[in-house]
Amino acid sequence: MKNFENQQPKTHAEEARDVILKSPEQIEEQFRRTANSWLACFGSRVFAIETYLFGKKVEDELGSEKYNAVLQKLEALKQKLYDLKQQYPDKHTIPPDEIKQELLNLLDVLK
Repeated sequence: MKNFENQQPKTHAEEARDVILKSPEQIEEQFRRTANSWLACFGSRVFAIETYLFGKKVEDELGSEKYNAVLQKLEALKQKLYDLKQQYPDKHTIPPDEIKQELLNLLDVLK
């Protein structure tokens, strides 16, 4: 039995890191069970990460310079996602594996 009393709650950045690490499997699982496009499933992960990383608490956690760099990466990723959704608009237009891998690499905005 684990002792949960001594564990510190995860920071928002740690929670975002967990979402990033689990994203490849969760995107594929969501894609299989829903009518959403692969890019829409990917976008749901971007939204979750952005939610954890938004706010003064995270800025204090990461430092202003790192925080601003993370926000810039997120904005660039959202723009790329928007552009790709024009090319691959539905469940039947799946991006090639190279594009998927590129997006998954860009998803790690904390590196």
